[in-house]
Amino acid sequence: MVLIVLLLLPVAIAERYTSPTQDGEFILRPQRAWGLIFTLIRVDDSAVLGSSGDALREAMEVYRDSPDRPIKVELLYLSSDEAYAYITKEGERFVIATPPRLVWEVWGRGRTDAGLQGEVDVIGFLDYESGRPIGLADSIARAVLYDARRTP
Repeated sequence: MVLIVLLLLPVAIAERYTSPTQDGEFILRPQRAWGLIFTLIRVDDSAVLGSSGDALREAMEVYRDSPDRPIKVELLYLSSDEAYAYITKEGERFVIATPPRLVWEVWGRGRTDAGLQGEVDVIGFLDYESGRPIGLADSIARAVLYDARRTP
């Protein structure tokens, strides 16, 4: 009985404390849950954004002048070195080319003079350890590419 609890406890922790975009992944692959636990232990207190409160405060600052307003953050555990892509409900694609193991997904809504509008969805990512914004949205990537082509 103790062995079963030890095997399943990390799964329950991972399902509870990671992003809803990862729901079910840890149940289907319990070794990922152990990977998350070991990664969190390794990072320990060295992370700049070690709590959701810290991450949300940083997101509010980073997206202060953005048309989107951060509402919440969710922890995302990425166990591979492959690029990570997220497609929003409106079809915008965010890409993290070289993802760290722990990332805060920043969820928000568009803001107008009338207040917040639209569905809550991912508006960006913050690195758990460094606190820096990571990943590019398609529209940002296109603008950067366009500017790079125009600059001699």
